Amino acid sequence: SNPFLERLISRRPGTRHPGQAQLRRLMGDIGGTNRLERAMLRWLREEGLPRPTTQRTLTSQGRAIARLDFRFADVRVSLEVSGGRGHSSLRARRRHAAMVHAAQHEGEYLVELMADEVFERRPQALGAILTARRDAFERGMFRPGFTPDPTRPFR
Repeated sequence: SNPFLERLISRRPGTRHPGQAQLRRLMGDIGGTNRLERAMLRWLREEGLPRPTTQRTLTSQGRAIARLDFRFADVRVSLEVSGGRGHSSLRARRRHAAMVHAAQHEGEYLVELMADEVFERRPQALGAILTARRDAFERGMFRPGFTPDPTRPFR
């Protein structure tokens, strides 16, 4: 896991340890629970977007209401990626729909992407992500503690 690797690297600071620089580069793409999520992290990095946190639990009144695949730290935008098997049963689709409604009720801007968008239709998916981030930014949907920098263009 990412936290384990970060602790391991922090115990041996410096760059003279073999493989440490490569491990730091590779850590940018870990954190997803499956191949699709790891591909999404790699793609976001390649596009120059900020790295979202992974597998974040959204709570309301101390109760877990949703687990989001990706959550950006600056604006209230989250991403859900689904493969062909992810929500194949009626029960799984109902649970997913309840999670989507709960996240939206909590003020989360949710972008849902399918596997083909991540692997084959990236321009359309990137457009959806950038539109959501820009819209959230213009609406002032910032995460607590985030202050936008007016000198840098928002992407």
